[in-house]
Amino acid sequence: MSALPASDRYSSVSIAFHWAVAALVIGLYGLGLSLESFGEDFERAAIPLHKSFGVLLLGLTVLRLVWRLATPQPTALDGPAWQHHAATAAHWLLYALIVAIPVSGIVMSWSAGRPVSVFGLVELPTLMAKNDWARDLKEVHEILSNVLMIVVGLHAAAAIWHHRVLKDATLTRMLPQMRRG
Repeated sequence: MSALPASDRYSSVSIAFHWAVAALVIGLYGLGLSLESFGEDFERAAIPLHKSFGVLLLGLTVLRLVWRLATPQPTALDGPAWQHHAATAAHWLLYALIVAIPVSGIVMSWSAGRPVSVFGLVELPTLMAKNDWARDLKEVHEILSNVLMIVVGLHAAAAIWHHRVLKDATLTRMLPQMRRG
């Protein structure tokens, strides 16, 4: 991997946020898919973890958005305007989904009359009374999660296409910089 000028790379903070959020999204999706697969004991143990990591994802995403809005972005790579517009739209769609999914999960828990604890250390204040929305919100939560995985797949495919076919720096500027020697 050739070294890119600093103005062409994402900052180390942006890269750390990107990969931490990516790992949480993939892990939470896998955990969510397995919740009903391994019996009630597993589900009882896994749901608090799913909620905790979901709240962590929401917090990291908010911090990532603040960081993105407060710091300069790398110089745009050459390419057609439609690609820049598509990439911008895809990124904002990813952010919207990554915020909406944990929020829908939190509201689903509150609607079912269940608290949201973060690793048993702190409980989020409940902002609504138990109601009849939990089943519908579960469906919304699952649909949004599936849509997110499709968008993540397209995002990854586009990065690989840029790297392998266009041979530009789209992918490498979001990878941690390897030190030599």
